[in-house]
Amino acid sequence: MASNSDDLEKALQQNLKLRRELGTKVAKARGSRTKDAPATPRDPPPKLTSAEARAMFWVLIGFLILAVIMSLAILVASGWISLPWIAMPPK
Repeated sequence: MASNSDDLEKALQQNLKLRRELGTKVAKARGSRTKDAPATPRDPPPKLTSAEARAMFWVLIGFLILAVIMSLAILVASGWISLPWIAMPPK
């Protein structure tokens, strides 16, 4: 029974040593973390600046306008919407 507890103690000591080494490596990696690295719950993403938020807003507005234009073009091409200045052939 004494050998089992000795083996367990050695395994626990080895585990503790490996965890300390891993902790050191993680701390070094976090110190050299770049802006593009993914954020974790403990390490939230950086805050947006007002210029970045404004640029994202205008990109969103541009995409929405493009989506509306493309939707109208598809509806006109499929015949669901008729334009008043385009003469429709008689049926």
